[in-house]
Amino acid sequence: MTIASATATPPPPALAAPLKTSQFGNVKNPAALLRYALPVENKDIRNVQAALERISDDERIPANKARRLKLKQDISAASDALNGGRKAILAANAGAATQLDALAKGLDEFVAIVENAGSDKGLEGEANLQQIPIKQEALLNIVGAVEQGMVKGMAYDVPKQYAESMPTLLGRATVEVELQIANPPNAASGDDGRRKMTLELDGYNAPVTAGRFLSLVESGQYNNVKINRADGFLVQASGGGATSDPIPLEIRVANANRGAPPEYGMTFEDLGMYQDSPQLNFNALGTLGMAHSESDANDATSQFFWAIPDPRQGSLLDGRFAVFGYTTSGMEAVRELSQGDVIKSMRVVAGKDNLIRPKGYEAPASAPAVEAATEEADGGSSSSE
Repeated sequence: MTIASATATPPPPALAAPLKTSQFGNVKNPAALLRYALPVENKDIRNVQAALERISDDERIPANKARRLKLKQDISAASDALNGGRKAILAANAGAATQLDALAKGLDEFVAIVENAGSDKGLEGEANLQQIPIKQEALLNIVGAVEQGMVKGMAYDVPKQYAESMPTLLGRATVEVELQIANPPNAASGDDGRRKMTLELDGYNAPVTAGRFLSLVESGQYNNVKINRADGFLVQASGGGATSDPIPLEIRVANANRGAPPEYGMTFEDLGMYQDSPQLNFNALGTLGMAHSESDANDATSQFFWAIPDPRQGSLLDGRFAVFGYTTSGMEAVRELSQGDVIKSMRVVAGKDNLIRPKGYEAPASAPAVEAATEEADGGSSSSE
């Protein structure tokens, strides 16, 4: 099978309008997108989260007094949701008491930081401004941990035809990536071109796609392979000579009812779902997408890409390509990568036990050397799988 290097090119202009934006459609932080994507139905912890997530917008308010007022309002909303919903939160996660205590204490500390933050508060005010996103992230990490503790497995059953024939990721997994950039931007200053990334794969919403990718990572298919496309829109690479059954297009609708699996085999446009948006969108830099040809949404195998979103036009990929995870650290390297740069290695560092292989399934053999695996990529036209 041959996947053209323009695999992820958007549809023709007549079809190229972005789909409807979901309630978290403007969120670009991958950690936030992953929190929203957890199969959690507890409204109280979600209200705490929503108030804290809004702080990212509050920080952009230019006037000091107006910014402080809005920040304190959202911190207060988070405290009210926590205090009023503590019993219900503990009913959903009985082991979260210590985390909730830490969250309550942290919210009180957050108010003190905000009250003295701003350019009109001198050097201390400037320092406190820098502390706001740090404190927000720390508190949201606690919220995310509480939410993760509420997850009771998958919210739906993977369709039998896929669960019995393909590896599936029933949960999440973390992958560390090592990259080598041939011409680093600061080579004159000693930049050796080595970069590291962390990827978080989301099997809750894309179990088949994430499962295939993780299986290929485990078998070494992405070790020592070259980037075959880097055009400012996406950065793409293919498993080193991997051959496997095609992966069906897999996209789960945002806020789907519990028990509802992803849509398989057809784009949202093909399904007439113009008012829907995907649970996993392409908003974040380094969003992980699975490539397929323009003519067949179901011929993906091992070729994936990191997306580089364009804030001016929204994503043209949502509902048309499967998202299976996000780059959670080191994502700025995506903008530095060029065709011919090398993925030195990928390795699973967490979540390996969530990968389920059907009986009798054999992972592809390990990838060949970089030159053999990517000889066509050097020409910039195609990558064979």
